[in-house]
Amino acid sequence: MVGVEEKGRLEKRFELWDREGKGYVERSDVEAGARRFAQEFGEQGSAKEQALIDAYRGMWDSLSRAAGTDRVGKDVFLRLSETAVIGQGDGGFDRVLRPVVEALADLLDTDGDGRIGEREFLRWAGVMGVRGPDSARAFEHLDGDGDGTLSREEFTVAVRDYLFGRHDAPLFGAR
Repeated sequence: MVGVEEKGRLEKRFELWDREGKGYVERSDVEAGARRFAQEFGEQGSAKEQALIDAYRGMWDSLSRAAGTDRVGKDVFLRLSETAVIGQGDGGFDRVLRPVVEALADLLDTDGDGRIGEREFLRWAGVMGVRGPDSARAFEHLDGDGDGTLSREEFTVAVRDYLFGRHDAPLFGAR
């Protein structure tokens, strides 16, 4: 069962897609979210943008298929997230969300060094609504080896562990 913290984190994710406050999310909302990320990182029309859009579409198709509808309200989103992702543990994350998070990590790696530096992370955190000292503290917490960067896998594990309530570093802020 999803705990209070995990539910709050999932609600924040839903709200980032439901920018218009419609009370539901459609495929176009998650695609728009991918495009916003690409635009923020100067990747409109790039292969990185397309990879992120494709990953978001795959995630959306999995969730909407499970919901049996093309429109998913917050309650259904929370239930599906619990059963299809969190309830399935790391396997559920790997199946539904890992491709999205890995494509996002590639997008964040703006200098192409294969790592997400603090500046790249803080830029992403700002897009996610986490600003100021909270984003810097989050990066410090996630950079366990203190080298000033996150590998693609470290970033992916950080997002997974955040969704599963395994750490408290804020990754999805309020918008």
